[in-house]
Order: sequence, then structure tokens, then C-alpha cells
Amino acid sequence: MNLFPLPYEDYLEIIITESERFALAARTAGLQSPVANCPGWDVAKMILHVGVLQRWVAAMVKDGILERLDFTAIERAPDGEARIVWMEEGSHELVDVLREAGDQRAVWTFEEIGRSSFWARRMAHETMVHRIDLELACTTMSLVELRNIADGIDEYWSAQLGRNLRRGSIFGLTGVLTIRATDVDAEWTVELTDGDLLQLPHNSPADVTVTGPVEELLLFLWNRGTLRTSEVIGDRKLVDAWPEIVRL
Repeated sequence: MNLFPLPYEDYLEIIITESERFALAARTAGLQSPVANCPGWDVAKMILHVGVLQRWVAAMVKDGILERLDFTAIERAPDGEARIVWMEEGSHELVDVLREAGDQRAVWTFEEIGRSSFWARRMAHETMVHRIDLELACTTMSLVELRNIADGIDEYWSAQLGRNLRRGSIFGLTGVLTIRATDVDAEWTVELTDGDLLQLPHNSPADVTVTGPVEELLLFLWNRGTLRTSEVIGDRKLVDAWPEIVRL
């Protein structure tokens, strides 16, 4: 299946939409409200996190920086309600920079020197997941195109989970896992070892297969939810260990 990645311009639209939803959820929840998915965080801290990341990426892509930019180079965020406006302004700047750069500008990425397309996709899904975090804090949830959610799972394996494996944050989690969506034509099989991750061909044998709605699968993989309606077949050790081992 060649569903992913999505067209470059689609990621810019996702950043725009998700940033707007993020800001709305922040205003609805209130700055001091706790963010249950991120223990110890409140809404103000989540706004800071997303706002700094968006500005950080914009700065690297704008100038085609080929080394990791220090976060201290990013302007200080204001306090109070002005922080939400600051985040909104940063999201607009990010989209403008990515649109001007196009998808092939050389820039530092998690895989050393990559392309601006990496950051368009990464920030689309970073913003989407943290929008979900804030919406859960105010008990509302936006409808999202299923293909966007599925692309978030596809991107998760390389840009997020693979990077965290190399950090050693899920040391000891091994086996072959298939994730299969029931509401969009998408499936992934990955092999996890003590320090590596490998995506396997479609229909590869798996130790455990999880089948369910794509949004539920995404939230589970990001340790944002449980498999309430999904079917789990096979050795459950990977699934049962996931919430305790994966920290994103």
C-alpha cells in the first residue's frame, strides 16, 4: 500500500487546522487546567511546548540550518492569555516558511541532514497529538480525516518510536507487532528489538495483531488511550507492556 506520505501541501493544511483547534482547546480548558496525558503539565506548559517546537522548526527550515538548533535561540514566550496568541503567530510563521521552502530544502532532522518535507509531516502530527491532549482536558474532540490519522501512525514508527528506541526508552520490548485499521485501508507490521525497530513487509508473520479503529490505534501507540474496542490476537506481552514502556 502506498497511501503515505501525504502530499506536502496537505501537511501545511493539517498544521493550520490543528493549530487553530489547539488554540481553541487551550482557551476552552484554561491555562491552569492539568493535561492528564502529560502528568505534571498544565495547558500553559503544553502551549509553551508546541509554540517553541513550531518556532524552532521554522527557524531551521527558513535558513536551511544543517545542525541542530539550540532551543535557547527561540524567543521567550509571554505569560497569560498572550501565550496562546504567541503560539498562533508561530504556527502561521511555520506554515509560511514551509510553503516558501518547498519540500526539498536541505535541513537538519532527527536523521541528520534531511528535507523540509520531514518537518512538514512531523509538525503536522506533533500538533495533532497535542491538540488531542488539550481537547481531552476540556472533554471535546474534533473530527479528523481518517487518512490523516493513519498517516500519523505511519509517521510514528520512524520519526517518534524509532528515535525513542535509540534513546533506550523502551529497552526490553521485543517481538513482531501488526497494527491493522478497520476504518481505513492501512496496516503496519514492525519488529521491535532491545534497541531497534524495523518495518516488515505487508503480511509478515506477527506475534500479536491489533485490529481496530485508526484513531484508537493512534492514541494507544502514543500512550494516550486504551484499546477499548480493538481486537488483540496473539501474544499480548507487547500490548500489555506498551503503556508502561512507551513515554512520548
